[in-house]
Amino acid sequence: MVVTCTNCSNMVTQMLEHITGIEQLSALQNRVSEAMTQTAQQIRMVQQNIERYENMFHVACNYYIIPKYLHKII
Repeated sequence: MVVTCTNCSNMVTQMLEHITGIEQLSALQNRVSEAMTQTAQQIRMVQQNIERYENMFHVACNYYIIPKYLHKII
């Protein structure tokens, strides 16, 4: 899966247009690195939430929904 951080891309593009020295370039690198780290953490949190909901759904289907439905059929 490829994820593009639009805010990060826009920020980098805008800042690159105004950089006039090595210090500013270094500061940009630090900001982008931090933004990428935060984005990766947020993606992991979303992935964990999806997995949690998938597990809840499977438990509900296996123990509550499917047995009751099968009982009505039989």
